[in-house]
Amino acid sequence: MAELTPEQHEAVRTYQAAGVEYIKDHPDFNELLNKAGDRGLRLGNHALREIIEAGERGVRLTHYLALPENFDAAKRLHDVAEENKGRQVAEVKKLLSLIDRSGHGLAYEPPTSSTDKYLAKRKEDIRAGRRRR
Repeated sequence: MAELTPEQHEAVRTYQAAGVEYIKDHPDFNELLNKAGDRGLRLGNHALREIIEAGERGVRLTHYLALPENFDAAKRLHDVAEENKGRQVAEVKKLLSLIDRSGHGLAYEPPTSSTDKYLAKRKEDIRAGRRRR
Protein backbone atom coordinates (compact mmCIF):
# COMPACT_ATOMS: atom_id res chain seq x y z
CA MET A 1 0.00 0.00 0.00
CA ALA A 2 1.45 3.35 -1.04
CA GLU A 3 2.11 6.09 1.48
CA LEU A 4 -0.16 9.15 1.27
CA THR A 5 1.28 12.45 0.14
CA PRO A 6 0.72 15.59 2.26
CA GLU A 7 -1.91 16.74 -0.28
CA GLN A 8 -3.75 13.44 0.08
CA HIS A 9 -3.60 13.67 3.89
CA GLU A 10 -5.11 17.15 3.67
CA ALA A 11 -7.85 15.89 1.31
CA VAL A 12 -8.72 13.11 3.78
CA ARG A 13 -8.88 15.59 6.68
CA THR A 14 -11.08 17.93 4.62
CA TYR A 15 -13.38 15.06 3.65
CA GLN A 16 -13.66 13.88 7.27
CA ALA A 17 -14.39 17.40 8.55
CA ALA A 18 -17.04 17.88 5.86
CA GLY A 19 -18.52 14.51 6.83
CA VAL A 20 -18.82 15.53 10.47
CA GLU A 21 -20.65 18.73 9.45
CA TYR A 22 -22.88 16.82 7.01
CA ILE A 23 -23.94 14.34 9.69
CA LYS A 24 -25.33 17.22 11.77
CA ASP A 25 -27.96 17.85 9.07
CA HIS A 26 -28.32 14.21 7.96
CA PRO A 27 -28.18 11.99 11.07
CA ASP A 28 -29.07 8.90 9.01
CA PHE A 29 -25.83 9.16 6.99
CA ASN A 30 -23.84 6.43 8.78
CA GLU A 31 -26.82 4.08 8.84
CA LEU A 32 -27.27 4.53 5.08
CA LEU A 33 -23.58 3.79 4.49
CA ASN A 34 -23.83 0.60 6.53
CA LYS A 35 -26.93 -0.51 4.62
CA ALA A 36 -25.20 0.20 1.31
CA GLY A 37 -22.29 -1.96 2.45
CA ASP A 38 -24.73 -4.70 3.42
CA ARG A 39 -26.16 -4.56 -0.12
CA GLY A 40 -22.64 -5.30 -1.36
CA LEU A 41 -21.81 -1.90 -2.80
CA ARG A 42 -18.08 -1.29 -2.84
CA LEU A 43 -16.18 1.33 -4.81
CA GLY A 44 -12.82 1.02 -6.50
CA ASN A 45 -9.75 2.78 -5.12
CA HIS A 46 -9.62 5.32 -7.94
CA ALA A 47 -13.29 6.23 -7.44
CA LEU A 48 -12.79 6.56 -3.67
CA ARG A 49 -9.73 8.76 -4.15
CA GLU A 50 -11.67 11.03 -6.51
CA ILE A 51 -14.60 11.26 -4.07
CA ILE A 52 -12.31 12.09 -1.14
CA GLU A 53 -10.49 14.75 -3.15
CA ALA A 54 -13.86 16.36 -3.90
CA GLY A 55 -14.19 17.23 -0.19
CA GLU A 56 -17.67 18.45 0.78
CA ARG A 57 -19.01 17.56 -2.66
CA GLY A 58 -17.63 14.06 -2.17
CA VAL A 59 -19.50 13.68 1.11
CA ARG A 60 -22.74 14.69 -0.64
CA LEU A 61 -21.99 12.21 -3.43
CA THR A 62 -21.36 9.46 -0.88
CA HIS A 63 -24.77 10.16 0.66
CA TYR A 64 -26.39 10.21 -2.78
CA LEU A 65 -24.87 6.83 -3.69
CA ALA A 66 -25.88 5.27 -0.35
CA LEU A 67 -29.56 6.11 -0.81
CA PRO A 68 -31.60 3.06 -1.92
CA GLU A 69 -33.37 5.07 -4.65
CA ASN A 70 -30.00 5.78 -6.30
CA PHE A 71 -29.00 2.12 -6.43
CA ASP A 72 -28.61 2.18 -10.22
CA ALA A 73 -26.02 4.98 -10.15
CA ALA A 74 -24.12 3.30 -7.31
CA LYS A 75 -24.20 -0.06 -9.08
CA ARG A 76 -22.94 1.51 -12.31
CA LEU A 77 -19.94 2.97 -10.44
CA HIS A 78 -19.46 -0.27 -8.50
CA ASP A 79 -19.34 -2.33 -11.70
CA VAL A 80 -16.49 -0.36 -13.31
CA ALA A 81 -13.40 -2.56 -13.27
CA GLU A 82 -10.65 -1.60 -10.82
CA GLU A 83 -8.10 -1.54 -13.64
CA ASN A 84 -10.11 1.05 -15.56
CA LYS A 85 -8.99 4.17 -13.63
CA GLY A 86 -10.10 6.64 -16.31
CA ARG A 87 -13.62 5.26 -16.43
CA GLN A 88 -13.96 5.31 -12.62
CA VAL A 89 -12.79 8.92 -12.43
CA ALA A 90 -15.05 9.95 -15.32
CA GLU A 91 -18.07 8.28 -13.68
CA VAL A 92 -17.38 10.05 -10.36
CA LYS A 93 -17.03 13.42 -12.12
CA LYS A 94 -20.30 12.82 -13.96
CA LEU A 95 -22.05 12.02 -10.67
CA LEU A 96 -20.50 15.06 -8.95
CA SER A 97 -21.85 17.21 -11.76
CA LEU A 98 -25.29 15.63 -11.31
CA ILE A 99 -25.46 16.37 -7.58
CA ASP A 100 -24.20 19.91 -8.17
CA ARG A 101 -27.02 20.52 -10.65
CA SER A 102 -29.67 18.88 -8.46
CA GLY A 103 -28.43 20.45 -5.21
CA HIS A 104 -28.47 17.09 -3.43
CA GLY A 105 -27.59 17.44 0.22
CA LEU A 106 -27.62 21.21 0.27
CA ALA A 107 -29.79 23.03 2.74
CA TYR A 108 -32.05 25.43 0.90
CA GLU A 109 -32.47 28.82 2.44
CA PRO A 110 -34.64 31.16 0.42
CA PRO A 111 -33.23 34.63 -0.14
CA THR A 112 -34.74 37.33 2.04
CA SER A 113 -35.35 40.80 0.74
CA SER A 114 -35.11 43.97 2.79
CA THR A 115 -38.92 43.99 2.97
CA ASP A 116 -38.94 40.48 4.44
CA LYS A 117 -36.36 41.52 7.03
CA TYR A 118 -38.38 44.63 7.94
CA LEU A 119 -41.59 42.62 8.34
CA ALA A 120 -39.86 40.01 10.50
CA LYS A 121 -38.38 42.75 12.70
CA ARG A 122 -41.78 44.50 12.94
CA LYS A 123 -43.49 41.24 13.93
CA GLU A 124 -40.86 40.62 16.59
CA ASP A 125 -41.25 44.18 17.94
CA ILE A 126 -45.06 43.83 18.13
CA ARG A 127 -44.74 40.55 20.03
CA ALA A 128 -42.22 42.07 22.45
CA GLY A 129 -44.49 45.11 23.05
CA ARG A 130 -42.04 47.61 21.56
CA ARG A 131 -44.43 48.58 18.79
CA ARG A 132 -48.17 48.91 18.27
CA ARG A 133 -50.11 47.49 15.39
